[in-house]
Amino acid sequence: MKPIYTVTLLAVLLASLGALQAAESPASLTNPERMPAFSWDHVPLYVHIRKDTAFTDEEIKYLATFPLITFEKATGHTDSGSVEAGTLKAARAVKAINPATKMRKMLGPRKLMLANILRARFPDSGLRYINALDGSYIEGFQGAVAMSKKDYVAQGMEAFQKAAQQGSIIGFTCGLGNNQQDADETPRAAARNRNSNAVKRDAKSRFDYQLAIFLICAEKYSYFDLKDSYDAKTSKTWMTHPADYDRPLGEPKGPALRDGYTYTREFAHASVQLDIENETAKIVWK
Repeated sequence: MKPIYTVTLLAVLLASLGALQAAESPASLTNPERMPAFSWDHVPLYVHIRKDTAFTDEEIKYLATFPLITFEKATGHTDSGSVEAGTLKAARAVKAINPATKMRKMLGPRKLMLANILRARFPDSGLRYINALDGSYIEGFQGAVAMSKKDYVAQGMEAFQKAAQQGSIIGFTCGLGNNQQDADETPRAAARNRNSNAVKRDAKSRFDYQLAIFLICAEKYSYFDLKDSYDAKTSKTWMTHPADYDRPLGEPKGPALRDGYTYTREFAHASVQLDIENETAKIVWK
């Protein structure tokens, strides 16, 4: 008997800027027209956000620029009476600006489906379930369970790479600050450090480190989102656009090379070096 998979609207909402068409199978490799818009020109981005009240017109216009959107739990419930109603309101507002954006009206093999399924703590890192879906968003990437942090991250990266290489959509959600399980832990960590210059240095190094993890693993239909909080009302990174996102990236020249806990990868316009044991990275933009 085949397992049954469900994805709740509370957790995931896929918005695609491409002309996504129904298909009998969620297999992205055989149905590329169903997938979100994608380009290697720059770092491919998506957004994972929540706001308990309605998004402003400016925020909706901003959201409509992304090929992939995850509306986190609690979206719109204060104004709309429920998370479901608030999420639908936000999604429809985005679609009104960009008619090509698609909303998942129901579950099933004819609809694009993503889940929060890839984590190193799961058996097989969740890879056994990925074939029943179009992909996964990833959070809690460094929250080690039952193994050292470096091994946990390495195992998570391996799962990311395998899923991405087979054509799965990957939304990589990560937070600034030290060793967060998810983006909401970042403000608490920053508040403990009173040296503002140290905070700025740490934020830049963490930005480079998280982006390097993504670039080491990314394939077509992989998307990056780094933030200091899921909450649009408290986040200082919400609706900001770091300069590195505008740098030319270009296609990867091949998969990453691994030596122990260090990785390297070459892109047309960037070289990436990553050390997950010491949590350092260097990205050289050409």
